[in-house]
Amino acid sequence: MSSRNDRKEVMWPEDDVVELLAQLDFLVEWPETSRVLDKKVQRDEADKKVISQLSKKIDGKYTPRQVERKLLDLYKEGDPSKWWESNFTQVFCNGSSRMMALSDGIRRRVKERYTVLSLGTPRSRRSSKRPAPSTVPPTPPVQRVGKRRKTPSRTTRCQSKSRKTTPLNNSSKRWYNRSRTSKTSPSVVITPIKQELSSISRTYVNLHPIRAEVSDSMDEDSYRSLTDEPPINTLLTPDAAQFDCPQRTPGECPESPQSIIKIAIDVQEYEDLMLDLSDFKQKRDKAEAVVKQLQRESREQKALNDKKQGYSFSYEAEIRRKNARIAELEIQVSSQSVLQPSCDWGYGELNIETLRSKVSILERKIAALDHILDFEYPDGRGNTVEWSAGLLELTRTALSNNLHSYTSQLGYLLDHNIPPQWFVQALIGAAVCKDVFGQEFRCFEMMNTSLLDEYRNQVTAACDKNVLRSIDFASHRSIVQSDYFRNTVIPRKAANLAAQNLDILASLIAEKEYSECKEVLRRELEGIFTVSFDIRVLLMITKDTVGYIWPTPGSTFEVETMEPVDLRNQKMNEYDQAGGPRVVLPVAPGLRVYTCDRQTVNYSGFLGEGDHVEGDQRVLVKSVTHI
Repeated sequence: MSSRNDRKEVMWPEDDVVELLAQLDFLVEWPETSRVLDKKVQRDEADKKVISQLSKKIDGKYTPRQVERKLLDLYKEGDPSKWWESNFTQVFCNGSSRMMALSDGIRRRVKERYTVLSLGTPRSRRSSKRPAPSTVPPTPPVQRVGKRRKTPSRTTRCQSKSRKTTPLNNSSKRWYNRSRTSKTSPSVVITPIKQELSSISRTYVNLHPIRAEVSDSMDEDSYRSLTDEPPINTLLTPDAAQFDCPQRTPGECPESPQSIIKIAIDVQEYEDLMLDLSDFKQKRDKAEAVVKQLQRESREQKALNDKKQGYSFSYEAEIRRKNARIAELEIQVSSQSVLQPSCDWGYGELNIETLRSKVSILERKIAALDHILDFEYPDGRGNTVEWSAGLLELTRTALSNNLHSYTSQLGYLLDHNIPPQWFVQALIGAAVCKDVFGQEFRCFEMMNTSLLDEYRNQVTAACDKNVLRSIDFASHRSIVQSDYFRNTVIPRKAANLAAQNLDILASLIAEKEYSECKEVLRRELEGIFTVSFDIRVLLMITKDTVGYIWPTPGSTFEVETMEPVDLRNQKMNEYDQAGGPRVVLPVAPGLRVYTCDRQTVNYSGFLGEGDHVEGDQRVLVKSVTHI
């Protein structure tokens, strides 16, 4: 039955835990009996013996039951499996290495304490090749009458400077130790103490001592003086203090001849181990420095990647905003169940990869003008061109030419420090910005919206204004996405812009190559403007299109969604003189004109021409997308 102290919870200080684990590793490393046992009963008995020895090694502060419980708790923390009780016996074979929950600090302290215990172990337990000297005292010499023991003849050898002991020297030392030890004295375990080892000097040891005859009346001091062997210093640990060895002062004579115990402390081996430990610490410090360097480089790379992602954040945020708006409009259209049978059209999101590929193609085509054709500046300043002030302003900005007034003379704009190829590229880029992305997108096909004209009155009577706006947008989108619009309308508008800009660039083509280069330049310009219109249409069909109509009399649209028309420069007709509401109205589905919209949209660019007749609606479209 367990005692009350065994059942009581005991607080283990960290020093006691370190001592317990170090002693466990020491006992596992140097077992007195073999751990390879056949029966479980034998293994249990061996485990109990180890636990009992551990209780004694830690000065009896804890009972064997408390020691076993502490080892079980330490192992349980690192073994989450349900078989931890059966796996616990591994610690008696492998030591503290099976306790996975130990911290690095405790493991380091256990290793240091284990090193100290190993250094204080006799050589017979540390190495099988170097047995420890015997502690059996010599047999008292028998008195011989008229005879003396002669020293056996030995071949003189040179003293080796190596740290290793030759077999001959080792055997000589063992023979000498065997003759000087006692059979009855107990074995003494010597533990080198760091503070006292610093004061121990490595004394000279003669590997081939001269064997002198020992008489019955010869005492220890006389024998040591005869053999020129220096006196030895014996350091006893608390383990050996229990043997009450007689002490004497230098001037005191021994009471009786006693057996002398010779204890050899291998200081050189201890120094070698400390050097190895120092090398290991240096390697560990180098490895930690390399790990810190890799971690710092990883953090720098991560910060660089985050910075690169931040550059495109605003662009991607705008794309997400447009897609969110598309999703809202899709919800509005899907809520109108009456339109589902007749209004089945797709609402694809803006593909950012398609847009980027189109922009890269446009950039390559403009840059290719430098390699395809040869340009040169014309002689004189008399060449005149027909261009607008906006195109001239964009060209001046692109070339960083500080002109204080507009001019139609090409010579006043030219700068001979700039290559003519660069001037042509800047001029074409300015034309793309102004004529494609800066102007209203008008064509006859978009003015003729048969779906809107045919079903407007029926949809207005059956549904609300949001449905009518959805129909308007679907009408325009069906036109823009049609094959006829892409294969006919866009190439036609691109050819018109190419012809206009070809006349401007004609004066920059060399006369000897004019006939051949003019046709090549025409094809290149048509390709540039075609890609530009593709980008414009790609943005228009993602519901960034704002359309305007003349509302019919008696329209149910709310007044706050209308913007009055400025008629100061417009011709009044009969409908206006009648005092009817002359307004423009956005037809994009669900779009309402708020104050922020009025700041970005120029409504004066959407006025229709001619008289308006009831039931005759005309639609004008303009993109508000900014590139």
